[in-house]
Amino acid sequence: RQGRQYQAGEDGTVLVPDVRGGAVIAAELPGLYAFKGVGEEPGEDRVEVLVLQADETVTVRVVDQQARPVADAAVGILERTPLSGGFEDMVSKAREMQQAMRDIKAWMDANPDNAGAARAKLDYVEKAYRAARRSAGAAKRAEAERARSAEPRPQPTSRVEVRVRRRTNSEGLAVIRHFQLYRKSADPKRGAKQGGKKQGGKKQGGKKEAGKRAGGEQVAKKAGARQQRKGTQGGDKTRGGAQGQQGGAGKGAYAKSKGGGWQAAETTFAAALLMPLSAPVEKEFTIDPVEEGVIVLQKPATASLALRTVDIDGRPFTHPVRGQLQMLGDYPAEWSRVMLRKEQNERSIEFPHVGLGMMFEASCRLDDDDFRWRSPQFVGPIAADERVEVDLVVAPDAGMLFARLVDGDGEPIAARRPSFLINAASGRLEGEDVVTDDEGRFHLPYKVGADQSPPYRLEVRLGDDVPTRGMAMPLNQLPEARVSDLGDLTIDAFGEIVRGAVVDDAGVAVASANVQLQRQRAIGKDGQLRFVDEAFVRAEADEQGQFQLFGELEPGRYRLRVEARDHFGSSVEVAGPGATCRAELLRKCRIVGTVIAPEWMRRERVRVDLTPVAVTAPAGEEAKPRRDQIHDHEGKTYAYFDWVRPGTYDLAFRLQGYPDAFLRVNGLVVEPGQMGLHPQLTDLDLGAYLYRFEIYPVDQSGQPVGVDRPQLTKVTRPTGEDQFIGLVMKGQFGEVFNTQPQLEVLPMMSGYAAETQVLSPGRSELVFRRIPPVEVVLGGLS
Repeated sequence: RQGRQYQAGEDGTVLVPDVRGGAVIAAELPGLYAFKGVGEEPGEDRVEVLVLQADETVTVRVVDQQARPVADAAVGILERTPLSGGFEDMVSKAREMQQAMRDIKAWMDANPDNAGAARAKLDYVEKAYRAARRSAGAAKRAEAERARSAEPRPQPTSRVEVRVRRRTNSEGLAVIRHFQLYRKSADPKRGAKQGGKKQGGKKQGGKKEAGKRAGGEQVAKKAGARQQRKGTQGGDKTRGGAQGQQGGAGKGAYAKSKGGGWQAAETTFAAALLMPLSAPVEKEFTIDPVEEGVIVLQKPATASLALRTVDIDGRPFTHPVRGQLQMLGDYPAEWSRVMLRKEQNERSIEFPHVGLGMMFEASCRLDDDDFRWRSPQFVGPIAADERVEVDLVVAPDAGMLFARLVDGDGEPIAARRPSFLINAASGRLEGEDVVTDDEGRFHLPYKVGADQSPPYRLEVRLGDDVPTRGMAMPLNQLPEARVSDLGDLTIDAFGEIVRGAVVDDAGVAVASANVQLQRQRAIGKDGQLRFVDEAFVRAEADEQGQFQLFGELEPGRYRLRVEARDHFGSSVEVAGPGATCRAELLRKCRIVGTVIAPEWMRRERVRVDLTPVAVTAPAGEEAKPRRDQIHDHEGKTYAYFDWVRPGTYDLAFRLQGYPDAFLRVNGLVVEPGQMGLHPQLTDLDLGAYLYRFEIYPVDQSGQPVGVDRPQLTKVTRPTGEDQFIGLVMKGQFGEVFNTQPQLEVLPMMSGYAAETQVLSPGRSELVFRRIPPVEVVLGGLS
């Protein structure tokens, strides 16, 4: 976004400060190019290695049958990957991709702060999953047809995917720069086995300068091939490069060889016209396909097709619509599907180049993704260069509201973006920002859910106006698959619902606080009363903390939900229209303490419990105990809790597997807005409150003894009472902790005497004394 540029030094390195998540790095020399996406990782000594490779440019020229350039023609680069088997193989591949999607989503859920770094990978895997599903479907259909037909269609031998899409300019040219990024294959072992380490470019062997000077031989070798796979997300956007079609990584197909290694399956590329034609127009190519470096595609005779968007009653539908035109057939090719978008106030979706004498259908959707539909089949153009119009009924199964918005003088409110809300008894049924056309008209599609019952209500708001203008009216019914014409709707000034101020607990105004109106409604099958947001009825406090809300209230109970950054939210009852209220927000706090932990104390085993003692919480809420662990940061070890309510707390440190807390800090007082280091939590020495005993079992000669059962140890509880616990030996070593500087252990094992021993902290030997054997002689027995 910032487009910062740097010049590498003579050693090929450059220091790039302040790199944020989602950054892209590109390196370029004449004829050479490298490209990477980099995520956000901790640490200062971070090295990213970019390996410059020969830059490839693929230029496609489209001409008509008279060799004249064709402008605005869609072209693409197809990648063909050989299919490794039949239906079962494809299903197995789809399942692998599905499991990979689950794994990535689970990681994103577990790491919400870094979820954005995995978004590109998830998009790529989802795309691969859809492709595998399509391949499985094609293989299944082919097998079924082969089973029932004497002359079945040949089974597909490769999977075809469109990797790049472009439109030709006025000279009929489409240029794809940095094509090596598309053809670059991922490291097969890493991709197939999900193994490997994080990508090269980290600090290698702790030698910062070596990485800075050259990236290191080993780093370059390991990272060079690997990094290219991440670099194909956005391309060189400023210069018309690889923009977003590659989906993350170049994908060579890989198969396992008999020797156990990995070899690349043969993947080919072709330039093709992306338009519905009776036969494909494409040319395979290598790096430099022809002498002049231009791939020429000759477009056959075509015509244009317009899908005229109308509602079910034939009125023009002027809002944006996306339509994908697809020619009918058993095996529709990827290149034959063309998706276009009609913008606001346009009356039709225009497909400029369509093959002749074919049957089509269209898959369509609105910007609101809830509304998708498929058109009936229709006949396309027959004669060359003719223009055929076909009516496309928008969302034929959905209900729609149609009306014209006018002001108090009867003038149309044109080209505005009002907020439209349809409420049912339980709350929001449909809410959308819709742009009116040149005459102030609009269509609002809706779907009525099974739990959304009358009474219904329509509300329209022009939220940019102060005071807010709008209107509200009841709706007797909301029929499906019909358009309800509401005529002219007059938009006038709303009355004031409430005004007020937002302050913190010290009485200081809270600027930019969000104020949301909520209404109590019966929710769910049991009709439980809950406060839910009234869509679009919200405001933001100004610099003085002042706010106003406008609208028309129905009978019911209302409140304001007020929230602001670094503050706890608050709810304030609304007495009625024209009320004045004052919302007070409590500042959030942070409990921060520094601790000194001995080397043997693993950080992940230390549990820190925060227990509220005297903490005030809003009605219906309670301050709950929280648990965390200690963390290392910039050379220090911290215990901290974010977003804590002011009050009094008890803090306790315990070790995982140990029955009691070994350190307590009681009566910890936290003031509103307190964020820094707490004076009672400075350099707490955890090693002074807990002793570690390393126990090695030996016999009376000092030789190690293999212990096959738990040993009894006596520990002292915080109450002063003694308690026996079992010490589980791990091979020839045992570990136990105590709050006292001595430990009683009773060694127990068959053939050894059970004699209590008192051990000191640190390394101790637990002596097992063997019982001498006893020989019993019974004379005279036979």
